[in-house]
Amino acid sequence: MLSAAVHLRSLKASGIDIAIRSLSLGAEDDDAVPLLLRALDFWIWMLERRSSFQLAQATLALFVKVHEEQLANCGKTKEPDETVEEDEMDEELVAAMEAARLEIASAVRERIVALHAAQRATWLPFQAQLHQNLGLLAYLMKIQ
Repeated sequence: MLSAAVHLRSLKASGIDIAIRSLSLGAEDDDAVPLLLRALDFWIWMLERRSSFQLAQATLALFVKVHEEQLANCGKTKEPDETVEEDEMDEELVAAMEAARLEIASAVRERIVALHAAQRATWLPFQAQLHQNLGLLAYLMKIQ
């Protein structure tokens, strides 16, 4: 993950945009879900390391903006394909597909909860320091 962070730092804004957008082809790209989960792991790692907070926040915001629909729909049941009738579908196949769908939904949910915890743990010390500095600045402005 360190090499990914180094690579991300070396990119210009347009390169970061292209890299994040190319993680998935859209809401119907089910093959990209493992890659999106790996990307969430990357931002969790980056926030837990507490380095490049601004870069992590900016790239995470773009990631969520671009892929929010796909992440929200992970694990939701899709409309059945009209070409395949329900009678033709094997019950074991349906059960396996349902189990995989639930596993993906659980994995996405776990990553998002972990990401929230990492982001909160990183932000709170920054917020406390920011408030302290603002208070000190207000005090010094009153002295003059």
